[in-house]
Amino acid sequence: MDTDQRWVLTYPGAPGAHCRQQTAVVEHRGGHGPRGHALFTDESGQIRVEITEDGLAYLIAWADLPDPQTPIHAEPLP
Repeated sequence: MDTDQRWVLTYPGAPGAHCRQQTAVVEHRGGHGPRGHALFTDESGQIRVEITEDGLAYLIAWADLPDPQTPIHAEPLP
């Protein structure tokens, strides 16, 4: 994985709320997560996520995201 990439995380809002999905942009600022994959953070540093080479995202810190067990979709940005 190119660790210079930025990723957009997409996660659902509250169940039954019928609102747009929330997103956060994260980028590699150095370091690795507990599973050994690149660690990505948002601009504020409040959202930290480890993203595997296959694009699987593991939340480490999540500010105002929903429950960290909620499925998170990670998509690379150009």
